[in-house]
Amino acid sequence: LGTRTYMLATIYQDMAERRRHEQANPTNTLAKLINDLQIRLDDMFTLTKEQKDNIRIVAQDVLYQSTCTAFKTLHVDVERQIKERQAEMKCTNIFGSPAREKVFHAKTKRICSSVRNAFRQDLRDSILGDKKCSLEMFTLATAAKYKCMGIGEAVSKADMIHNALLVRSHLR
Repeated sequence: LGTRTYMLATIYQDMAERRRHEQANPTNTLAKLINDLQIRLDDMFTLTKEQKDNIRIVAQDVLYQSTCTAFKTLHVDVERQIKERQAEMKCTNIFGSPAREKVFHAKTKRICSSVRNAFRQDLRDSILGDKKCSLEMFTLATAAKYKCMGIGEAVSKADMIHNALLVRSHLR
C-alpha cells in the first residue's frame, strides 16, 4: 500500500510539473497544437473543383498534342506541366507536402485515365456506329473538345495526320 501511494504521488508530481512547465512556455504548447492541426489537415486534404478542372484541361490538351505518343504515361506529363505552372494552376498548396502530393498523384492518374478513355471512345465512335464521320469532321470535333484554346482558325495538318494514324492503329 505504501509503494502504491508513493507511485501515485510521483505521478501527480510529474503531472503538476508538466502543467507548470506548459504554463511557463505557452508557445511550446501552441506550436504543438498547430503542428497537430497541420497533420490532421494533411490527412483530410482534397483537391478543389478548380484544381481538378485544371488537371482535366491540361490532360486533354497534352493528350491532343500531335506529338503525344505515350498515352499510358499521360499523368506523368500532366503532373510535370502542372508542377511547372503551379501558381497559374492554383496548385501551390499541394507541392512540398508528400501527403498532399500523394492525393494529387492519385487524382491525376484517375483524371488522365478518364480523359484517355473518353478520347478512345470518341475515336471508336468516329469509325463505327451511328456517330461515324470523316477524318476532318473528327479532327474538328475532337480539337474543339480537347484542345485548351479550341481549334483556332483552322485544323492543323499535324492534328489531322496524328488522328489518321490513331484511327489506322485503332482499326487493327
